[in-house]
Amino acid sequence: MVYAGLSSRGNRYVTFSLAKPDDIWFHVQGVPGSHVILRYNLSPADEERNTAVEFCASLALHFSKARGNKNQRVDYTKRKYVSPIRGGEANVTYREFKSITADEEFWAELLQKI
Repeated sequence: MVYAGLSSRGNRYVTFSLAKPDDIWFHVQGVPGSHVILRYNLSPADEERNTAVEFCASLALHFSKARGNKNQRVDYTKRKYVSPIRGGEANVTYREFKSITADEEFWAELLQKI
């Protein structure tokens, strides 16, 4: 299951109300954009997990101010490592993250295959 916040208020809601501690949280590095949450209902195989991570990173890039940039990095971590900070409705800090180079078109291409 994938959730995406499409506004500051939506980002706060998906990150701090919908997401569970072990869900995976995604955000484009260094620019405003969507918070994307990935929740697994079952333990996926490695290939399925990698595809889901690429999908969510692509979606985060598509709904960010970095849309259209090539080789944009997207950070991801477990939701339990994301904390709110003062200064805005959806401002956060996070730790223990990994990064992936996102392909903005991957999410739409994958949905067309299904």
